[in-house]
Amino acid sequence: MHSIGESQMAWGERMDNEMLEDSAISRFFIKPGYTSRAKPEYFEDRYEEGSFVIYQPDVYKLAEVLGERFGCRYIVDIGCGNGKKLAELYPKFAIVGIDYGRNLDTCRQEYPFGTWLEHNLDTDDIVIPDEILSQAILVCADVIEHLVDPSHLLRNLKRMMDLSPACLLSTPDRDLSTPSGHLGPPINTAHVREWNLAELSELLHHDQFHVEFIGLTMNNHYNLEKKTILSIIGNNRLNKNALEEIKVAAILTAYNEEDIIYHSINRLLEQHIHVYVIENWSTDSTYEILSQFRSNPYFIGCERFPYEGPVPYFNWSQLLARVTAISRTIYADWYIHHDTDEIRASPWPEMNVREAIAYVDRMGFNAIDHTVIEFFPIGNHLPTEANHEADLKYFEFGKQESDFQQIKIWKNTGQPVVLADGGHNAWFEGRRVCPYKFLTKHYPFRSQLQAEKKIFQDRKARLAPEERAAGMHIHYDEYDPGHLFVRNPSELELYQEYDFNTKYLVERLSGIRLPKTPYRAAASLAPVPQATIPPRPIRRKKPLSNRMPKAKPPLLIRKPKGKPIFQFRKPIGKKPIRRTQAAIVNKYPKKRVMHNRPAKKPYRAFNVIQR
Repeated sequence: MHSIGESQMAWGERMDNEMLEDSAISRFFIKPGYTSRAKPEYFEDRYEEGSFVIYQPDVYKLAEVLGERFGCRYIVDIGCGNGKKLAELYPKFAIVGIDYGRNLDTCRQEYPFGTWLEHNLDTDDIVIPDEILSQAILVCADVIEHLVDPSHLLRNLKRMMDLSPACLLSTPDRDLSTPSGHLGPPINTAHVREWNLAELSELLHHDQFHVEFIGLTMNNHYNLEKKTILSIIGNNRLNKNALEEIKVAAILTAYNEEDIIYHSINRLLEQHIHVYVIENWSTDSTYEILSQFRSNPYFIGCERFPYEGPVPYFNWSQLLARVTAISRTIYADWYIHHDTDEIRASPWPEMNVREAIAYVDRMGFNAIDHTVIEFFPIGNHLPTEANHEADLKYFEFGKQESDFQQIKIWKNTGQPVVLADGGHNAWFEGRRVCPYKFLTKHYPFRSQLQAEKKIFQDRKARLAPEERAAGMHIHYDEYDPGHLFVRNPSELELYQEYDFNTKYLVERLSGIRLPKTPYRAAASLAPVPQATIPPRPIRRKKPLSNRMPKAKPPLLIRKPKGKPIFQFRKPIGKKPIRRTQAAIVNKYPKKRVMHNRPAKKPYRAFNVIQR
């Protein structure tokens, strides 16, 4: 039994903890000693042509992307200011702006096509019909710091998130935008108080928001400095706990990858992802290394393809066809088209890839896109079977056109899947792509010697003539003998998971800015002196279609003799490949040649899946 003294001490500790928590709540979780502003100035969001600074430029771009991917019809901006950034999303979305005073008068005068509601966010309850909220992305950009009592706004947002799929809440980061150790009041006289990232995260979690992500975004379109906190809040009904057990199968293709294949496969097996390997008759020890996984219950098996034996050409189209055939043979809930030199990562750091796929399934989506970052060697030696993920630490964002669409994870819906665009676009009827991208860490080159062998012997010397004639594999044309594959670290960025996830929150989840702003070095995001930046005119965005192209069903064409040929129309517009069981018809624009398949020969394989 505990003594009376021990019980009194425990009671005293609980009381102290409760008092500390009450004190933190009253400070809205800002550090002790911070002084708030009692009477802030009214913030009039003025617009002057030619000198207008766009604050939080990526917040509204992200709202547009999420609105498209969630299939929303409305964008609701809580604290919309002069409404200019919100108005640029019309007519793709119907817009609803909430503010009061002169800001709202400006909105009604300049943008009569919007719906403008007057509310004092410090005191009023926000009333929006449920049918609008259920189809709306909420934006609350740099508003919370203006409120004397933000708890009323937070209660409104919490109630609205019972229906809305996502809310974007941003505010300046005090530690990044003010001198170190600043104890308030804020320098901006319209601000009451300012948080840092940890404090805002604690506030949102205390109020039981379903915080999907929190990190940094650009403060304005002039400086491009990451000094603004951005939190992406999900629907209240979503829950990452007690996820359903699902079977995920990764289908790998491999050729001469002896230095990395063990770690690549082991990384998947450790996450309880099933693995099947299509081995393309490697000339090194790749195939022998695969035999080490025979006893692993998550290793489905391996085959050597093509069945006839080694071939002189690297035929990527045939490998993709085999991947889709395997996905129809292996039963799984989800499939991953996986290259050996890739490592996939979940956008939620607390979840592995399989758990994240199960969460996407719970969200109601059936396909997953990726953001690509490429790692490069800064030395010239890696031992065989090295952990390339730990050895190669310097990266840049992918720059090839194919890097910006990587829909390579899909759910087994029973629909036929076409791996279009060189295998980067898994297309099927009824596809719904997850709004948040996963991460692909790509390791094409691990050393100078390995890169030279891969490019000049394993690829360029073996490319199939028909694929080259069709415009495939053009990314290898930039490499000539003598090319230096080893990079200077100053041209790249050091990958550290927490820093990357925080700094590149918008870029990694949506791909925003990546095509338009190539990342040459870490210094590319450094502040730019404002005096050196000429004023830019603000242009209205052109409206884009909000409709996703629909896959067309197979078209049955009959030859004169009545033998059917199934022709799949692909959504990207390339000429379809026509196939029969006995022959493959090449898709030359002028020349058509029929290649009869030779009889199958025995081949080595274990746990092989027959066609």
